Amino acid sequence: MKNKKTFIEILKNIRLSDINENENNNLSDEDKIYYETQKAFIENKHTNKNYNKFRKYKELYFIEAFILYKEKKISNFFADSNHKWWAFDAGPVLDTYCSRGLDKEIFIISNKKNLKLITEAVGYLDNYGTKFLIEMSHKEGTPWQKYYEKGKKFTEIPNESIIEHFKNNKPFFIK
Repeated sequence: MKNKKTFIEILKNIRLSDINENENNNLSDEDKIYYETQKAFIENKHTNKNYNKFRKYKELYFIEAFILYKEKKISNFFADSNHKWWAFDAGPVLDTYCSRGLDKEIFIISNKKNLKLITEAVGYLDNYGTKFLIEMSHKEGTPWQKYYEKGKKFTEIPNESIIEHFKNNKPFFIK
């Protein structure tokens, strides 16, 4: 546990100047602190090198699924706007972070709506273990299941397949 940051350490890293002033200049100081606390939490959780990569990929996949279901369009929340998903043995893997080892700047959190959706999805997903998230990504009829080929890596899951699936199907964690 020595590598995990405490909530207090995360709070110490808050930089109010990181807020995109064009979209957030009318936030109260209290809202800015909330926004930055949540942003720091999400960014720390998904950029910590000791964080379980299997879990990270599943959470990123289901965060996108949640946003697709809620917004009915592909997310603009990932820093790489041309992201792709691949069907690996352990489920969907986001290409940007697998192929290039990029482990920072995963999300673009430029406003409270983006932050709220990502935070809400992370809150739901924290209730499930990694193995369960992998099992849910493998369910019959999912985009992963349609494109996965045993033992083959780098089989692309077309974004259109993911969009169509989650526009019409609730992610498992939404009741």
